[in-house]
Amino acid sequence: MFSFTEKNMRKIRGKKWGWSVLAGIVLGGTGLFLCTKEGSPEGEIEEVRQLLAEAEGAGALNYSPQLYKETRFLYDSAMISWREENKKWIVFRDYSTVRSYARMAKEKGKRTLEQTREKHQNSRENLQAGIDRLREEMSVFEPIFNLLPLPAEMKEKYTQGKLLLNEAEIAFKKGDYPGGSDKSVRSSVLVRYAYEEARKLLEAYFVQLPQWQAQLKTALENSRERKDELIVVEKFPPRCVYYERGEMKYTFKVEFGKNWMGDKRCEGDRATPEGNYRVERKLEGNATQYYKALLLNYPNREDEKEFRQLKRRGKIAAEIGIGGLIEIHGKGGRGTYWTNGCVALANEDMNLLYSLARKGTPILIIGASISLEKALKNYGYAKN
Repeated sequence: MFSFTEKNMRKIRGKKWGWSVLAGIVLGGTGLFLCTKEGSPEGEIEEVRQLLAEAEGAGALNYSPQLYKETRFLYDSAMISWREENKKWIVFRDYSTVRSYARMAKEKGKRTLEQTREKHQNSRENLQAGIDRLREEMSVFEPIFNLLPLPAEMKEKYTQGKLLLNEAEIAFKKGDYPGGSDKSVRSSVLVRYAYEEARKLLEAYFVQLPQWQAQLKTALENSRERKDELIVVEKFPPRCVYYERGEMKYTFKVEFGKNWMGDKRCEGDRATPEGNYRVERKLEGNATQYYKALLLNYPNREDEKEFRQLKRRGKIAAEIGIGGLIEIHGKGGRGTYWTNGCVALANEDMNLLYSLARKGTPILIIGASISLEKALKNYGYAKN
């Protein structure tokens, strides 16, 4: 296949006019006027060449490669035919085949340009929609995702997905919609994989929901029967609820340690214990470094029993202890999970809870009191 440039065009045009001058000289003296069957096809060829250039500039090689290839083939065929005709003496030239190729190329070129522009616009809109959807989903689920005690590998995949999405947005701004779409799709795969794995982790944790709900029901019944207060700490969504006589009075935002999901096993695991406890002591001033605090009676008998079982099974090293000094304390409100296993409230919330609690106040710590779906909706997230 030949591909003709403007230089080739000039050679062909120059050759044609040279023959025309010669023919005029030779035939002028006889009084005869001879010409080819039709005039030069230069105009038709130029139209196709411009269509090809415009289609290529619009991205036809990306959006309509087959149509572009077919148009180019017809254009090159017209140029080859034109060149062959120009080798003949001028009075014998017949450009009908050239024009036929040019007409087909023009028709195909228009379709190429039309399809390219349509796909270009669709690609732009689809890329924008894809980026927006993923950004919206990330804005809702990322705060949940960041709080989960996930493996490093999963967090790395998520980080890679975020970087690819940033690159997709850069490509979009540059008008590179095919490149941006590729990065957007790869980003979506990584991000959604991380979210699905995070959801599986939550679903496994929420298997204990019936047990938690039963514990809460019993604690509330006791609060009503004894006509006393009750503090309930829920891990997902994270909150601390103060009850009086079984009735909810106050709700506070809380923060935990990074390994908050599940029960505490031993010292140093940065996990918050789950189960029934009570306020052992109320601490303030120099007695605590966390503004004010309610010290729990951790470990209780149930904790000690579970700890011994784990030791016997080799799940905890011999030199590791059970831990202690679990508190509900102040200096929270940081927007992250940072404690060593305690429950942190903002100081103003801690002031109120501290004033309401007494030594011996029952405390129940559970994973959740509502289903996972309801918990996610509380965050503004719903599974598609």
